[in-house]
Amino acid sequence: TNSPSAAGKTWADLCFRATLKKEDGVKFGLDVDYMVGRKVLPVMAITGGLAEAWNKSCPEGQQMMRGDSIIEANGTRDDVAEMLEHCKHQKVIELVLVRGLNFEALVDDLEKLVKTKGCGPLMIRLSWHDAGVYSAGDLTGGCPNAALRFKESGEGAFAISAGLPTVALSLLAPITSKYCPYLISHADLWTLAANTAIRVMGGPDIPTKFGRMDAKSAAESVESQVGRLPDGDKGVDHLRMIFHPKGFDDKAIVALSGAH
Repeated sequence: TNSPSAAGKTWADLCFRATLKKEDGVKFGLDVDYMVGRKVLPVMAITGGLAEAWNKSCPEGQQMMRGDSIIEANGTRDDVAEMLEHCKHQKVIELVLVRGLNFEALVDDLEKLVKTKGCGPLMIRLSWHDAGVYSAGDLTGGCPNAALRFKESGEGAFAISAGLPTVALSLLAPITSKYCPYLISHADLWTLAANTAIRVMGGPDIPTKFGRMDAKSAAESVESQVGRLPDGDKGVDHLRMIFHPKGFDDKAIVALSGAH
C-alpha cells in the first residue's frame, strides 16, 4: 500500500524487512499488542532473544523498535491471529514492519489536528452522530459504525449530519489514510478523536474503549434520522422520545442539550 504517512512519506518509504531464525532455547524477543479487528501487530517492547540479535546484526535503519508495527508475517497480511501464529510456531519468520504506526503517534496526530484547526467541537459532533442513531425503543438497532463516510445515501446523506461527511472527514483524511483500517477502525478513530478533543480543550481525560466494526457500505445505515437524532426546534416531549430509548434520564438530557 502507498497510504500517506509521517512527514509526507508513503508506507513504502517507511516499511522494512526483518528475518528471525529461531534457535532452541532462544526466545522471540518481541512483545506485540494483539487486538481482534486490527490488521497490524504493534511492537510494545524489544525483550532480548532473536529480536535483539537481529538489531545487533543490522544497520540502524533496519532495527526493530517500540512503536513499529508488524504488517506482514511469512506472507500473511491483515489476519493478526494468523500472523501471531507464524511468530509463535514457525522456525523462520519473515516480517514486514512499518515505522511510526502506533497508538501514541495516532494520539499525537489527533492532538495536533485539534490544536491547529480548532476543530474539537466538530470531532465531537462527528462521533456523536455516529453513535447517536442507536435506539432501544420503538426503533431498534443503530451503532457507531462510521456509516457516515458513505456520502451517497444512508446516514451520510442525513440532513441533520450536514457537513460531517465533507468538512469533518476532510480534516481527518490525512490521519485516516495513515492509520485506518490497519491500526484502528474508522468508528474507533472518530470516538478517539472526540475524546482527544475534549481533553485538549480542557475537559476530562475520557478513556476510549476499542472494538467498533466499520460498516462496509451505506446499506448498513439505519433507515432514517427520524426518531433517532433530535430536531433542534422541538420541545421536551421530543427530546424524551429521542433520548429515553438511548438510556438517558431527564438530567442527562438537560446536560447534553445544554452542552450542545
